[in-house]
Amino acid sequence: MSINVNKCQNLARIDELYTNTGKFPLIYFYLLNAGVSLATGVALWLVWWQDRQHVFARSVAFAQLAYVIPTVILVAWAGHNVEPSTQVLAVLAVSMAFAYMFLVRALVELQGQLIPLRWQVLMALVLFAGFELAAQAKRPDLMGAQSFLVLVSVGIWAARKLWARGVPEKVLCLCVMLMSFNSLDLGWMGPGDGYVQSGFGTLLRLVAVMAFAFAAMDRSRASIQHLRDRFEKISANSLQGIVVADGTTLHYANAAALSIFGFASFEDAQQAGPVSVLTAGDRARTQEEASSVLTGAHSYHDVERSAVRPGGEEIRLRLSSWPVSWDGKLASQIVVIDEIGRAHV
Repeated sequence: MSINVNKCQNLARIDELYTNTGKFPLIYFYLLNAGVSLATGVALWLVWWQDRQHVFARSVAFAQLAYVIPTVILVAWAGHNVEPSTQVLAVLAVSMAFAYMFLVRALVELQGQLIPLRWQVLMALVLFAGFELAAQAKRPDLMGAQSFLVLVSVGIWAARKLWARGVPEKVLCLCVMLMSFNSLDLGWMGPGDGYVQSGFGTLLRLVAVMAFAFAAMDRSRASIQHLRDRFEKISANSLQGIVVADGTTLHYANAAALSIFGFASFEDAQQAGPVSVLTAGDRARTQEEASSVLTGAHSYHDVERSAVRPGGEEIRLRLSSWPVSWDGKLASQIVVIDEIGRAHV
């Protein structure tokens, strides 16, 4: 494959990229490209804003927003038979350098690591130097070659580190590798393939962003499950019974509460009711106290009650209760202690 230097040397005539007889104007493909980058960048920024543990989402957002700038520069010079100024070309190089730097940072953060700031600065400077030299020389083929080298290197590294983690990571690695070859299209084949490059590049970035979003969802689910498992472990191993009820319905009881009350399972306790083990006299008083907590008449109760287990054993319980919100409804949380001090757990 030969480099089409004649078609690619002159950035001043980029209007050639936007007109193609008999086809849909290419400028709209580039505008769609910029729109997708902008929208996905904002979306991932909001993902990070809602859950700050997904720092990679912020990096991808920065990369997408930085990628909008080169496209805007192309659109701004469309149809103008003048050369972009040195300052504009420098902005083009800076934006591309930051886009790739933030992409690398996002992949490292996706692995659960961080790049020291000094290495980020060094990476951005090296990328900028390469893109700036190619831009000032009016050689998009060299810019495409540098993009290819960066993306293929990052893609190989990402495949080694992230491939085994899950489906979103596999999709992301494939997208990065394909983006590396797509970056060669315009520089090596000429502007005639602008439709293919712009359309395919937009699709790849959209799929890559979706992969990042699904990776964030997977990590959120894993984090929530970890917190749930930790809570269940603490609750299950507690020596104090923990009960959540609304007076007539038992919503939750930990293992200690079931053992103290003498129930074999939560279903048995739920079917019997939250105050079924209490003696008849204490049962009525406890229901009144629970009602006062739920109506707001009292904010806290700490009482002692007599109870009888299903097997007939009498026990003495200390019940401390206060109002809580359970599934959006008001309920009572009750801490249960066996005053006799028997080891039921």
